[in-house]
Amino acid sequence: MSLTHLMAQRRARIQDWRALGDEPYAYRYDVTHHAAELLARGEAVTAEYGETVRVAGRLMTKRGQGRAGFAHLLDASGRIQIYAKSDLMGAEYPRFELAQVGDWIGVEGALFRTRTGEITVRADKVVLLAKSNRPLPEKRRGLPDHETRSRKR
Repeated sequence: MSLTHLMAQRRARIQDWRALGDEPYAYRYDVTHHAAELLARGEAVTAEYGETVRVAGRLMTKRGQGRAGFAHLLDASGRIQIYAKSDLMGAEYPRFELAQVGDWIGVEGALFRTRTGEITVRADKVVLLAKSNRPLPEKRRGLPDHETRSRKR
């Protein structure tokens, strides 16, 4: 698939955000915690849902499991896992489904620890902060062109 085609598909997603009834770009998003602060709590975070936090960052990975999904959000301090489930989010779940890897999003929800022991934010609300029109570069290959790699860092 060409880059032009991928970029056109990503721009079309903006119309899907507008169809949900709100403007996709937030003019302001107040963050209460950063990823490193939440991860530093360590053993204090239990499997029960804790305090409500608001985090924002770039969506780096996203994987679905039926009507639920996990994602990783990268902010300036580190990376934290996000959990979204359709019956818990209700009308907000389509917003999580529309978010693509590379987009900047804000997530509000309760902090808890998963069965595998990872500290996670259960998404109650998802807000699109900025849409990424280009896909992220491939993780393993990077820039294969030597000229571009050395001159346009």
